[in-house]
Amino acid sequence: MRLQLYTALALAGLLAAGCTGESNEDNPEDPGTTETGTADPEDTSTDDTGTDDTGTDLPEPDVQVVLLAGQSNMAGRASAADLPAQLQVSQDDVQLFYSGGGSLIPDILTPLESGSGSDLGPEVTLGRTLADLVPDDDFVLIKHAVGGTSLFEDWDPDTGVEYQELSDTVADGLQALVDQGLTPEVRGFVWLQGEADVVQGRTQEQYTADLTAFVNAVRTDFAGGDDLRFVVGRLSDRQFAGSGFSNGREDIQAAQDEVAGTVANVALVDTDDLTLNDDRHYDTAGQLAMGTLLARALLEQPQASDTAQFDFGLVGQKLDIEEPGFTPLQLKSGGSSDSVLVVDPASGWTIRLDSADPDTNLIGRNRGPLGTPVGSAFTLEAVYIDFVTAIRTFTIGGLDPARTYDVQFWMFDDNTSDLRTQTLTLTDGTELGSTDGPGNEDRELTDDDAFSIVGRALTPEPDGTLTLTCANSVTVDRCLTNGIVITEN
Repeated sequence: MRLQLYTALALAGLLAAGCTGESNEDNPEDPGTTETGTADPEDTSTDDTGTDDTGTDLPEPDVQVVLLAGQSNMAGRASAADLPAQLQVSQDDVQLFYSGGGSLIPDILTPLESGSGSDLGPEVTLGRTLADLVPDDDFVLIKHAVGGTSLFEDWDPDTGVEYQELSDTVADGLQALVDQGLTPEVRGFVWLQGEADVVQGRTQEQYTADLTAFVNAVRTDFAGGDDLRFVVGRLSDRQFAGSGFSNGREDIQAAQDEVAGTVANVALVDTDDLTLNDDRHYDTAGQLAMGTLLARALLEQPQASDTAQFDFGLVGQKLDIEEPGFTPLQLKSGGSSDSVLVVDPASGWTIRLDSADPDTNLIGRNRGPLGTPVGSAFTLEAVYIDFVTAIRTFTIGGLDPARTYDVQFWMFDDNTSDLRTQTLTLTDGTELGSTDGPGNEDRELTDDDAFSIVGRALTPEPDGTLTLTCANSVTVDRCLTNGIVITEN
């Protein structure tokens, strides 16, 4: 494809071009091609020299751009209304340029909002995680995604309508930044796609070739080589489960694995534990976890914290009962899944909750404290407001098997008629501890330790997980929790 270069964006590693959809028959991927299509004999490398073709020093980039593309899961099919309150407001330190969808105005720079209008993709937590983990950089997300589109046809770099639309969207988004006096740098590309190719019967060999060609085209057209970090959200084992397409899904998964293993600087994000709305589309909790995982993969982010704090509860709560600095996991009161995963952005540790049995959904609940006002810190009173129930096991993942961990489970149970208590047990049968039930409504809510179970110096399994089984003295196969705090020793 012939590239139309923006002189102001001529840094190597920058998207300097929007593709026209026309072919350069002599050398379609020649990085030494000028705006007129004539080869430049002096330009034989894509290495960053810090100068443009005239030898002029180029400005340092001051905005980091991440490109988002794919089909319906990138466009988003989750409910933005189910976001935690802190993410339902504009994220003013991250901007979004989107080709269109939902209620957002297309093709303008705007503070990152809750998904694509009425729907939610991974962009909200992706942008939030990037900004939080790299606070000294300014980030802009440029997104184009259309449901039901195939890689081999719609996203074909030479003939695909959506590839052309992506090229136009990226060029317009970068130009909008330049018009603001900014110098953008394309830092990464995130790709969520593959379901359409499953349905259309593409083989592992075909999708491997298609995806490899797509990665190479993106790097040629948008960012100047292998330095562009390319992240693929792998199809999930939960998708197409029980359908006639499970074998086709495995073919596309194998192709994604192959490309990540053979093409430089391509990362793969495992989505198997992320929850779905249906047999193909991630729900709100799944998209929240997806965005964080994608952002960490983009940054190749090492562990940035030795503590993770998780706040569990019910969707639709007010901001003042969400805990600042805590990773939220909020579920509907009617239940939506028999398991759910949340990831802490800074540490990368995950919590997976599994329900008591396949017929029991995890649900979020909310009650007012026993005559005690909500505090601003993570106090017993605040903990009691929100919780998640019907849990059978907790699995903590992403830990270092060579380290030990202290884990505190906030498990306030307000059953006042039978003095109900709750118990946690390690996989080897060791009882971690029990909570002390409140007894009656007159009891003062001041003794935090009475309503939490603390495990000290716990050693993860070789795969970096800790799994605990919970029960209570009435419904022995399930329990509830308000939140978890993990500290690495």
